[in-house]
Amino acid sequence: MEEIKVTFQPEGRRVYALRGMKVAEAAARAGIIIDAPCGGLGNCGQCRVEVIEGVDAPTPEEEKHLSQEEIKKGYRLACITTINKEMNILIPEEVRLHGQKFLTEGKRGRVKFAPPVRKALLKLPEPTLEKPQPDWENLNSALKRLAPHNAGHGVDIYMVREISEILRRNKFMVTGILDNGKLIGIEPGDTSKCIFGLALDIGTTTVVGSLIDLNTGEQVAVASAMNSQVVHGDDTISRINFASKSSDGLNKLTGRIIEVVNNMIGKVCKNAGIDTHDIYYVTCAGNTTMHHLFLGISPRNLGTMPFVPAIRRSVSLNAQKLKIDVNPNGRIYFLPNIAGFVGADIVGVILATGIDKAKDIKMAIDIGTNGEIVLGSKDRLLACSTAAGPAFEGARITHGMRGAPGAIEKVIINQGEVSYEVIGGIEPQGICGSGLLDLVAEMIKNGLVDNTGRLLKGDSFVVAEVGKRKIEINQRDLRQFQLAKGAIRTGIEMLKKKLGIKDKDISEVFLAGAFGNYIHPENAKVVGLIPDIPLEKIKFVGNAASEGAKMVLISQEERKRAEEIPARVEHVELSIDPLFNKEFAEQMLF
Repeated sequence: MEEIKVTFQPEGRRVYALRGMKVAEAAARAGIIIDAPCGGLGNCGQCRVEVIEGVDAPTPEEEKHLSQEEIKKGYRLACITTINKEMNILIPEEVRLHGQKFLTEGKRGRVKFAPPVRKALLKLPEPTLEKPQPDWENLNSALKRLAPHNAGHGVDIYMVREISEILRRNKFMVTGILDNGKLIGIEPGDTSKCIFGLALDIGTTTVVGSLIDLNTGEQVAVASAMNSQVVHGDDTISRINFASKSSDGLNKLTGRIIEVVNNMIGKVCKNAGIDTHDIYYVTCAGNTTMHHLFLGISPRNLGTMPFVPAIRRSVSLNAQKLKIDVNPNGRIYFLPNIAGFVGADIVGVILATGIDKAKDIKMAIDIGTNGEIVLGSKDRLLACSTAAGPAFEGARITHGMRGAPGAIEKVIINQGEVSYEVIGGIEPQGICGSGLLDLVAEMIKNGLVDNTGRLLKGDSFVVAEVGKRKIEINQRDLRQFQLAKGAIRTGIEMLKKKLGIKDKDISEVFLAGAFGNYIHPENAKVVGLIPDIPLEKIKFVGNAASEGAKMVLISQEERKRAEEIPARVEHVELSIDPLFNKEFAEQMLF
């Protein structure tokens, strides 16, 4: 097929794109990720770019979102406009995804340090005429001495092919790489001092990687990046649809996340001063859709009732099979899922918060595009997922944006005067989720919005003015916020009813995830996002999914615990509950 040259400004980056490719996808090839929250449906209008050369007539969707003046200047929507001729395109700063405020750390309890993947130095006796023991059996005997309880190791023909030369070249001293006691690789000489692991939190929007020394348990580097799958949609449903309906959609999405992970591996290894082949173990946590896309499994059935995943149990496989750039003998381990929309990330949250071991009833809320809620104790655990939508990440809000430089993240209204804080301390460009929550709470407290969510004065409320541009919230934005907060609170209330408890019975509420850790709990109570419980019972636990992945990375005991959690959790499917619609209508109110 014909390839067409496209230049992206102001960097002057050039790529060659296939005819008919969307501008957003071509930009991603050039390393520029454009914020397209609607996933290419053309219904949010936020991915505006200026086509300097090669502009075509606007589509009907573009005419809905762009003024006639903008259309004349060459503005188009990157998620809709296709490449049919040589183009020169300016990508404005405000539509780029970079510099987002990532949450890379979390909190966890004490963990017994005993990594499932480890190295063992093996000194084998040399065979003699009196004892001509074959090399493979000699190696297995050494492993048996190391761990008498081990039942032995099956034949690995790839290791058998190289064992004789390795042993004799190194005077019968080798290092074995073991996964849960099983031999997965051998190396010449003593390399036991060098073994690292990587814990990944693969989110719908962001990916966080933590590099751990598996000899000490010390974190030596951490990195975060945008999940470049966002060019195909900012939520899981958009990506399920893209993977299912596009002929090569699944391959594209899998390829993107593998590329992001490999780039991250290169980054953390450079920061730590090690080689990528020094990583032998990678643990992954993510929602069920991200799990399927990372492993190259079709998520088609996650998008239709009864929302069944292809697999729930944990997955462990050789790094080479996934084309992950670590040691060829390394293992990739993905934590188990709980249900179609309650994934391995929530298993990580349960591990990190210890709800599964708690004597008292506790609740964990991971707030994002999908809000996952866990409620219970060691006696009984319930979990559900709520389709909160992307409003908490700034999408589908008129002046909404992600938590990046220029986003208003905190708002106070005092006697009609609005004050705010902006990420990066620069001029405001929009408002992110935490700022939106603050703003709505302050408007409620100041009598600007009633309990039904209706604006009481005018058609909109101005938060900030930058030159001639106003950053404001209107009635439609309030409804989007109500839908998001109503979904989360409905899940909370229905789990409480299922367990037969009241607010007073909850000893602690853990707020996890990026949005959950940047909000003011008092304001979250004002808008009705979380139960009206004492503030001292509300705990911020950071990136708990990442912490769970780290726990599995450094502890054989925690890996076993992770594998037991799904069978202990009762998944509650809210949509089939006859009381759902009534509860949701009630929880829409402030």
